[in-house]
Amino acid sequence: MEERNGFRLVWAPEETGVSRFMFVPPRTRIDLGAGKFVSVIFESPLLAASESVRALTSPLTVDASPYAQSLFALIGSLRRDAFSDLYQARIAVMIAGLLPELIEQLKSAPPAADSPAPQPAKSGRPIVLINARPVIYAVRFMKRNMGNPQLSLNDIAHTIGYHPNYFCQEFSRIFSQSPIRFLNELRLDRTLRLLEHTDHTLKEICRGVGVADSSRLCSMVKTATGMTPMAFRRSCRHGGVSGEGEASWQKFYS
Repeated sequence: MEERNGFRLVWAPEETGVSRFMFVPPRTRIDLGAGKFVSVIFESPLLAASESVRALTSPLTVDASPYAQSLFALIGSLRRDAFSDLYQARIAVMIAGLLPELIEQLKSAPPAADSPAPQPAKSGRPIVLINARPVIYAVRFMKRNMGNPQLSLNDIAHTIGYHPNYFCQEFSRIFSQSPIRFLNELRLDRTLRLLEHTDHTLKEICRGVGVADSSRLCSMVKTATGMTPMAFRRSCRHGGVSGEGEASWQKFYS
C-alpha cells in the first residue's frame, strides 16, 4: 500500500467483528497482501505532536476493544456516503472518541530498536500528551452526558477542574474546533443513528440527545443532510429497522 501523509486506521472486515486493526503513522508504507481491507485517513494535532507517535517507524497492531469494534461497524454502515461532508464529519467525531484508546496503546508499545530520537513539533506550541488527557476525559464525559439538555461549557470544564476559557483554548488546540461545536456534532451523529436504526419519535430522540425542542432538531438534521428527519429516515430504510445497528450506536455512546 502506498505511503500517505495522514494517520491511518486499517482493518479487515469480518463477519464476527473486527478483532484487530493497524494504526499507521504518516508516510509509512505497509504491505497488506491479499484480501479486503478498509482504511480511514485522518489528521490529529494531538497525535502528530506526541513523542510516542514520532518514535514509531512501523505500523502498530492494536487489539480492537468493544468500543473500537462498534466504531468500525458504524464506519462500515456509512461507507455508501463516503464522499459526503456529513460522512466525513461523523467519522471525525468517531475517531476523536477512539483517541484515548490509541494513546494508551502508544504509551505501552515498546519502542523500535532503530527508532530515532523524538524531535520537537515543527511549529506552534507543542502538545504535551499528559496535558491532553484531561481534555480527552472531557470528551468521554460529553459522550456520556449529551442527553442532558442543560449540559454547559462550565459543566464540562469543571468536571476536569479547568476554567471554561482555558478549557476552550486547550480543546480547540487539540481537536481544532470548540467543545460546544464538538458536542453538537455528537448530538447530530446520535440523532442520525437513531433515525436510521430505531422508530423513536422526534420527541423521544430530543430527550435522548439533549436537544430541547423538535424544531431545533429538525433544523440540525436539515442543515446537515438537506432533508427533514422523517425524509432522512425513509432514505435510510432498506427492509425495516436493524437491531444490530441499534446495538452498535448504543455501544458507541455508552
